[in-house]
Amino acid sequence: AGHKAFRDNAIATMMEYYEEGTPFWVVTNPATIQYQATYEEDELTGRRLGIKEVWLKHPEFHEIDWNVIVIDEFHQMGLGNPSTLTAKALYDLKLAEDGKRVCMSGTPVGGRPVKLFGALHFLEPEEFTSNWTFADQWLVVEQKSYSTGTQKVAGDVRKELQEEFNEYLAQYMVRRTMKECAPWLPPKHHVDVWCQMTPGQKKQYDQFALEAEIKIEDEQLSAT
Repeated sequence: AGHKAFRDNAIATMMEYYEEGTPFWVVTNPATIQYQATYEEDELTGRRLGIKEVWLKHPEFHEIDWNVIVIDEFHQMGLGNPSTLTAKALYDLKLAEDGKRVCMSGTPVGGRPVKLFGALHFLEPEEFTSNWTFADQWLVVEQKSYSTGTQKVAGDVRKELQEEFNEYLAQYMVRRTMKECAPWLPPKHHVDVWCQMTPGQKKQYDQFALEAEIKIEDEQLSAT
C-alpha cells in the first residue's frame, strides 16, 4: 500500500531484516504479491488470446521462507478460482519447514462450496491436488450446455454426504463466533428500517406473493 517510494522502502527494510535474521511482519495486499501478465491479442477485435509473458512485480516476497502466512478475507483474494494469477502467486509463496498457513473469512463459501478448494489447496497442497477431484467427491456436478458448448458445473454438497463433508472439513477449519471471541461486546441489536419499494420491485414482490413459493434447483422456498 502507499506510494511507490514508501512501498519500495518498506520492501527493502523487509529484506534487510530477513537477511539479518531479525523477526518482522508485513501487511500487504495481493496486488503487491500477484503475478503480472501481458497477453496476446486478436488484432481485429482486441480480444485476449492467451498469456504472452508473466512476471512478479515484487519477487522479494517469493524469496523469503515465511514462518506464517495469513490471508485475511481469502474469498476476495482470488482463491475462489485457483487458476487466477493472484492465487498462483499465493501458492508459490515459500514456507519455512515448520511454517503455517492460515486463511480467514466471514463468508468462506460465497454460495458455492467449490470455492473452498482454492483455500484448502493453499493450506494443504498435497492433500487437495485437484479442483474437480474435490468437486466429484463431494458436490453435485452437472454437464450444462451453453452457446459455446458443454461445461462441467459444480453445485452444492450432495445431500447424502453433507454430514460427512462437515466432519471431513472440521480438521481444517475452525469457526469462531463474535460471542466466543469478544464476549465483552453487547448482544446484536436489530433495527427495522422500512423502505419504499420501486414500482418494479413492487411488481416482483406481488408476483412472488401470488405464487406463494418459488423453486430454486430442487428446493422449495415459501414466500411467507
